[in-house]
Amino acid sequence: MIHFENALIQSVFDTIQHVDLPMFILTVDGDGVIRFGGLNRNHEATTGMSSAELAGKTPHEALPPRMADTVLARYETCLKTRSSYTYEEVLDMPSGRFWWQTTLTPFLNAGRVLAIIGAATNITALRQENEAMATGRESMRRRTAQMASALRGNAAQLRGPLNNIITLGRMLRAELRPPLEKKEQLLGLMLETAVHTLSQIDAMEESEANGRTGRTTALRDIDFSHMCRDVAALVDPDRALSIAFPDARLTADAVLLEAVLQDSVGHAARNAQSRVDIRIRPDARRSKSCVLGIQWDDRGDERALEQEAIARSRIESHGGDVMIARDAEDAETRRMEIVLPGEFLPIGQRAPAGISASRLASD
Repeated sequence: MIHFENALIQSVFDTIQHVDLPMFILTVDGDGVIRFGGLNRNHEATTGMSSAELAGKTPHEALPPRMADTVLARYETCLKTRSSYTYEEVLDMPSGRFWWQTTLTPFLNAGRVLAIIGAATNITALRQENEAMATGRESMRRRTAQMASALRGNAAQLRGPLNNIITLGRMLRAELRPPLEKKEQLLGLMLETAVHTLSQIDAMEESEANGRTGRTTALRDIDFSHMCRDVAALVDPDRALSIAFPDARLTADAVLLEAVLQDSVGHAARNAQSRVDIRIRPDARRSKSCVLGIQWDDRGDERALEQEAIARSRIESHGGDVMIARDAEDAETRRMEIVLPGEFLPIGQRAPAGISASRLASD
């Protein structure tokens, strides 16, 4: 059993053990160092991870380097903004690969963030259904009744545990006895996390409904650098390669962009000697479209061409147009350029945000 020095954090941890939704606690020390506190039983059963193995460790002490990079960036955003923060991520866990919609809620006491409470909604089935339905140019632009049914089923399953949290919290609030301040703060934290997560599920359903009626609100604002970090954690978890990418934002279909990134960057990582560079830019030939560029120092593996054909086929199945060739100025460098499917509207690109400077940043 995990024990915390702070009684309020211990109360939160004990409470989330009874919630039928993966939840976790992060502690924040006086220097702003974030450590894992513990997971609830549902999180352990779903992911195969253990509270006992994580407790007291920083992300980089507990996880593969690239996974630690991407989750820590999310935790630090919540710590910096001191407000609830919801995002989607894909992570490899001991029991498999999961897509999560995660809500982080800071726990403040005397003006300082003592802990961060996480509620991780498993949207794996929904994301897989989205990707399957997006294969091909026509299905990429339309949501079908099958996808709508999958989303409604997911949402119904997720709402139950969250509504249970809200109901339980309101019942406990009605029974509070003095002194109330700390107990009220604890209940407020739990209720805020549940209500915020429910609002995100409502937004997902609204987006899907708009897609079925032909409107384009399925396009979303995307932090491209965060998505690149997530993909890098999947394809190079031990940070064996230098992977560079731009600090850019897009309005795009997140499911399609992530699928194309996984296929293209995954192929590059499997065949690179030491580096992979990622860029994204507007397509000069097509309005409302972008070109994704991947460059790597190729090892010249005999299986590379076979792997390349598979990667090309998968990307084309999502509607992307692919060009792969040797770099004209460097025979060891291989380049892949993909005209991304659908509407990809660049918002802005500020500076390289990868581990090393990107050669392609100034192209």
